[in-house]
Order: sequence, then C-alpha cells, then structure tokens
Amino acid sequence: MNMIARDGNTYNDLFEFNPGADALLAIIGLNRDSFGRFRDAYCRTSPDGSPRISIFTKNGTKGWMEAEHRAFVNSNVTTAHPYYVSHADDSDPVYATYHYRVPSGFEKNYHEIREAFDHTPPLIKLHDFLVEFQRGGKDPKWSKQWERLEKIKAEMAKKLGGVFNGA
Repeated sequence: MNMIARDGNTYNDLFEFNPGADALLAIIGLNRDSFGRFRDAYCRTSPDGSPRISIFTKNGTKGWMEAEHRAFVNSNVTTAHPYYVSHADDSDPVYATYHYRVPSGFEKNYHEIREAFDHTPPLIKLHDFLVEFQRGGKDPKWSKQWERLEKIKAEMAKKLGGVFNGA
C-alpha cells in the first residue's frame, strides 16, 4: 500500500476513517466528495443536548483552497443544506468542522452508529497520539498508528533516498 501518495493526508494514513463515516454522511444526504478535503465524520452532542453529525475537513480559512473553491464547498454544504447548523475553523485553522442536525426518522440509525464506533474528535485523537509520540512511548492503545507511522517513515526515506527520522 502506498500510504503517502494519495494527497499527503497523514491524518487518515494514521487513523483511517471512522467506520461509520459514510453512514453518517448518508443520513444527511452527502458523501465524502461533498466537502473537498474530507477527513472524517463523527457523532457529537450539541450544547442543548441534541445529536449532531460533525464533518472534519481540511477546508479551514488558512487551508489550501482558493477562495472560489471554498465558496463552492460552503454554499453546497452549509447554509444551502437543510440540516446544516454551523461550521467553524478548528484550533488549527487549516481544518474546519461542519455540524448538521440529525433529520427526523434517522435518530435510531444515528444512535446505532454512535454506539458502534469511537467518536473522539479527530484533532483530540491526533493531539493524544502526538503527546504519546513526544514521550517516546509505545502505548498499546496506539499500536496500529505506530505500525502505520513506521510505514510512512519507510516510504518517505525511500522517496528521499535515505533515512527519514522525522514523523
């Protein structure tokens, strides 16, 4: 598997996608391509306690997108979408998360997905992994990510013609 050739998407190389991501997108009638640089989808609870579907993207204001592409993405998945609630840049403004309400009739599907999979927000997951990485630890909780990181490093070393010690 060529892990870094897709689009340099290290987040998904390390964490893959939430296995329920496509089902969550289907609940709101969207798909990964609806968001340009889709990274993941997960379940959240709004401050008022209602269920939300959150879509993590690399579509933040400091991102790669030209203004017209960002306008296209935002007009198609935000205010024009019937279940759209809000979106905002994350703590790293390269990323943005879009939030949608769960449409009537899909609450059971949403709760089944929520129960079946981990819904830790992606930047929290990434932060926790990087803290462990900086400690030099090998917590078994991250065994898949350590394995994937070694593959990424080997591919980068191969592409760079030598040893790659960074991550």
